[in-house]
Amino acid sequence: PLAAVFERNELSSSFLLNMWHIFMSFFIIVGVLILVKIVERIFDENSNTVLEVVLRKLGVVFAWNLVLMLIVSNIDEIILYSSLEWKAFHLDSFGSFMSFVLSFFMIAIGIATAVSSFLLLRVLNRETSSHLNKGVYERFTKKWDGFRLLWEGFKETSKSKQAFFALYLLRTAIIYTIVSWLYSHPLVQTIFYVLLSIGMIVYMIAVQPFRKRINFIQALIYEIILFVINFNILLLAILDAIHSPAVELR
Repeated sequence: PLAAVFERNELSSSFLLNMWHIFMSFFIIVGVLILVKIVERIFDENSNTVLEVVLRKLGVVFAWNLVLMLIVSNIDEIILYSSLEWKAFHLDSFGSFMSFVLSFFMIAIGIATAVSSFLLLRVLNRETSSHLNKGVYERFTKKWDGFRLLWEGFKETSKSKQAFFALYLLRTAIIYTIVSWLYSHPLVQTIFYVLLSIGMIVYMIAVQPFRKRINFIQALIYEIILFVINFNILLLAILDAIHSPAVELR
């Protein structure tokens, strides 16, 4: 059985049940991709009509970028629901076995996504720094067009910059691991949240991993807001820990 805090939110101990809406989105993406590929096959491969170009672009987007976006935007749920699956470990049916295996599979995909971002940016840095040909970046873009989410918009000039996407996913993973395993220790949770927020803000200011200034400012504002929220939650957790009513502070 799950802890009351999770049952109140109508969560299940089954990873498959909790993630069903995400899997349905994945099936829809795959279905659209198949449809696009079928229509694309109807046209001559050398055709460059507007419709042909649009179909190629849609194929790239639905092939990987949209799938990656689905994984990245739901990495918090993947971590949380995997943890709930593991905490309630039971293999009494084929469904529970599949749910258990899928939880590990999705975690593996999340790790592969983070590592791939770092490696692609390293490749981009190596190729652009070792060649004077201006077409190097264009060739890289064409080759890895289907994985733009992992490298586009990030600087590649140093390992600290290359690691941003991976660190961002790692921070999210740590937060939701804490949520699922330390739910009965709110003070410990909030201390970790504040420390992670401070660490991310310092890292972003020192490294500035984004290519565009506007993206950096937006991300930094988001992190500062998150820090303020976490700090206020920490104050409330401290008041609860010392059993202080402190009505005027709440």
